[in-house]
Amino acid sequence: MDSTAASATRDDTDTGAGAAADAAGPRPAIRFTAVGQHFAPATGSPFTALHDVDLTIADTEFCSIVGPSGCGKSTLLNMAAGLIRPTSGQVFVQDRQVTDVNTRIGYVSQDSHLFPWMTARQNIELALEIKGYAKAERHRLSDEWLELVGLGGFADSYPHQLSGGMQKRCSIARTLCYDPGVVLLDEPFAAVDAITRSVLQEVLLDLWSTKRKSVIFVTHDLNEAITLSDKVVVMTRRPGTVKAVVDIPLARPRNVYEIAGTPEFGELHQELWHYFHTEIDKAEDGGKYAASADRDSRHARKGAGHGGGE
Repeated sequence: MDSTAASATRDDTDTGAGAAADAAGPRPAIRFTAVGQHFAPATGSPFTALHDVDLTIADTEFCSIVGPSGCGKSTLLNMAAGLIRPTSGQVFVQDRQVTDVNTRIGYVSQDSHLFPWMTARQNIELALEIKGYAKAERHRLSDEWLELVGLGGFADSYPHQLSGGMQKRCSIARTLCYDPGVVLLDEPFAAVDAITRSVLQEVLLDLWSTKRKSVIFVTHDLNEAITLSDKVVVMTRRPGTVKAVVDIPLARPRNVYEIAGTPEFGELHQELWHYFHTEIDKAEDGGKYAASADRDSRHARKGAGHGGGE
């Protein structure tokens, strides 16, 4: 982490001397310690995706990770899920080192991955069956979670009968129904339109407020990161490492449709953009991505300056 980032952010990345402080504070839910990842594909050149990543996510904390494409955001999630072993360093989830597929977490990807031959209820019940729940309990929990995500009237609908946003709600319900303590979300709302994305953000905020899971949420959207998170981690370009950790001290509960119009939101957006844009400019996809993000930054500042009015 560079000196300017270190001076402006909370030091959540200590894992050595900070161990005693961690013990006195909230229990770490996820901890990356000096993590590096090198890939040597069968075709193409070897490359280093991550370098010396130190990061701690506290119990019940909602943490978003942003950074240029290819900086290793999804790789970090895959490490926490036990799908990838780090080349160097260690990953801990709920105080246990991850050395194999981690069945104690929930994982929501960009695609909903619902089984097309199963109804919404059956998709959720399958996850519960795999976890060993009895039939009556599977039925009760599937109906409970369908209600929680606003799909109570669609339990017997098949995926092709559901909109993209409804499929995503079902996917989230399927992931959370067996009560994982840690939830990983990899750009889960990237494929939906802006209005549906806002609705899904509201659903996720409500679920987090009710269930209080520890969350890592990967996104390219600074507005989304601020809206949802307790803190936002900014990654450098590849090889990715932590450039800055920015606290989001906005009061909860949060209203997705009002929060972006507040001065505090605009200030946080500017702070994140300060760290973000230099990495985007240096990244391979910098031109197009930086222009898009800059438009978002201007929009956030404009909204804050007008109190969120239309």
